[in-house]
Amino acid sequence: MKRILKALRGLTLRGRNRGFSLVDVLIGLVLLALALMFGLQVSIAASRVTQSNMYVSSAANLAEVKIEELRNIDFDQVVNGADNGTINELGEAGGIYSRSWTVVEDAPDDGMKEVTVVVTWDRMGQTASFDLTGVVAP
Repeated sequence: MKRILKALRGLTLRGRNRGFSLVDVLIGLVLLALALMFGLQVSIAASRVTQSNMYVSSAANLAEVKIEELRNIDFDQVVNGADNGTINELGEAGGIYSRSWTVVEDAPDDGMKEVTVVVTWDRMGQTASFDLTGVVAP
């Protein structure tokens, strides 16, 4: 029994092993702060990429819709044009997008028209654009 008690006494914490020192806590806080800052930067970058992809997707949809509209009107009425003012992602007035289209006669073959739709928008002070080309036949 005395041997067991003697062995157990050797297992108790002594001296500097009683807890964390101030230096340990400060190092831990610095590491935590660095990890949080890195995580925040990654989150902000991911948010910007997501927003940019949303703008490009909406612009692609607006271009495709315009080409389909031009395919469904009288062939002689397919001419150069642009929307009046800016439009939103649904093609309604008052958004951030500008849309214009150019028509090339007899391209790619005689009797056809090549239509290029360009959608532009302001992205953080710079103009971004998306263009799509399609063919309209009589």
